[in-house]
Amino acid sequence: MSQQLWAIAMAAVPSLAFSAAQFLVPLVVKAFFLDTNLFNCAKCNDDLFATSFPSDWYLRKCQWHQATRDTMLLGHELKNKRIYVSADKGNKRGVGHFVKIVSWWKY
Repeated sequence: MSQQLWAIAMAAVPSLAFSAAQFLVPLVVKAFFLDTNLFNCAKCNDDLFATSFPSDWYLRKCQWHQATRDTMLLGHELKNKRIYVSADKGNKRGVGHFVKIVSWWKY
């Protein structure tokens, strides 16, 4: 479940690089903890806190696993159905890829 939540959080901010997120997330959480006085205990260690968050490699792995799970779920849902693919003519304003939409009838 935590892998899914990390993947969803990273997908919500697509322009945030994984290498930047591994430093941003601990700073945001620590700022929240300091503001609410949750970080004022004697046991709180700054070095341990900073290393307890996921690295950029782990965030990338979470996103790949979530994409795999979503693709498998979509494949299972599309099993034994007629599938229609819509695409535009492509290469509008220098964009070289097609915009495709997968659709199917759901009764």
